[in-house]
Amino acid sequence: MNTQVKRSIGLSLVLSGTLFLTACGSGGSDSASSDAAAETAAADVTDTTFDVQEQLDAAKDADDALGGGNCAEAATAFGTIATSAAYALSNPDGFAVDELKKNIEIVRAAIPAELEDEFELFAEMYIAYGETIAEIGGMAGLSDPSNASKLDELSNKLDDEDVTAAGETIADYFSDECDFLGGE
Repeated sequence: MNTQVKRSIGLSLVLSGTLFLTACGSGGSDSASSDAAAETAAADVTDTTFDVQEQLDAAKDADDALGGGNCAEAATAFGTIATSAAYALSNPDGFAVDELKKNIEIVRAAIPAELEDEFELFAEMYIAYGETIAEIGGMAGLSDPSNASKLDELSNKLDDEDVTAAGETIADYFSDECDFLGGE
């Protein structure tokens, strides 16, 4: 499996876990409330104005409901920074690096000790991405050929073997530690 596919699977896993866990944490006992909770979770993940601490609190409730651990909190933490990066790509003119930095500081406490280095690597990478998008002028800068080298540099960071290894470590953690994802 190529590296880019592994990275995409890892990030998809984190985002899917975030959606699932937020839905579990805010749902009721009947199907209608579960459906509504899933819709709310999906809207929250795509809405960059959501309250990150509120999401972490819901994730902690989901962890408690799932029997302990901090899989939901960790998934929410990683999902927060991954979602911010996806938002920067889809809406570069509306992306705020300061908001990303604030969210990173809020979610930092939810990162398991064994994933702190990986979190730092991804946080730094996404901050650099956001700063570059701001520096080149948002959407207009993405299509400006004079910015190609800056965008290539970002792409190379994503393909860096340290980033790939970190993504694999994160995916392995969720696979091994989180029962709801089919782990042990």
